[in-house]
Amino acid sequence: MKLMCITTIATILTLTSSGLCQVDPATMGIGIYFDPEGMNPCVSGIAPGEYGPGFVYLLITRPYSACQQYGVSGWEAELQVDGPLTILDWGLPAGAVNASVPPVFYVGLAEPLMFSPAAVLLDMRVELTGTEPVSFRVHPAPIPSLPCPVPVAVCACDLCEPECLPVSTGLDENDQPNVCATINGDCPTPNRKTTWGDLKALFR
Repeated sequence: MKLMCITTIATILTLTSSGLCQVDPATMGIGIYFDPEGMNPCVSGIAPGEYGPGFVYLLITRPYSACQQYGVSGWEAELQVDGPLTILDWGLPAGAVNASVPPVFYVGLAEPLMFSPAAVLLDMRVELTGTEPVSFRVHPAPIPSLPCPVPVAVCACDLCEPECLPVSTGLDENDQPNVCATINGDCPTPNRKTTWGDLKALFR
């Protein structure tokens, strides 16, 4: 049986595992996940060709009340992917315009991006091409709007200003972002590690 898209798997996982929640405790945190809700930053036990095409998501989680109400109107970041993974498509929301070229993003949105429960800034359609670990990092844009070592976003409320977004796994001693998501690697949030077998077991 051909494996279903990770989006479908994550949806079923959400419905059948009431104990799961967004793993990043920070308000307005940004990170990369394998589900659009922000619950799974890592998967393991995947062979080349078994995961692909599949989806990986760049999310903002746990918004403060004004941003929850009005949504996100723009964001900027640079993504880093290391390992045997081909990115087939960089999927921005409808009406979004990137003033740069992936993996660098300076994105304006025609309509505010709402939280449900996370805001999906970007979905990447990917294909795994080898057995080595794949890691993901989220950097600030090369020319950031604010002098902070993390990505920036602005919410759509009238009084909202651009703000620095804490990366889900924090920064290292050199203020560089830690790995925030993995395939076949050490999970950046061990208490929430999910194996590919765990996901497939939902269909049995």
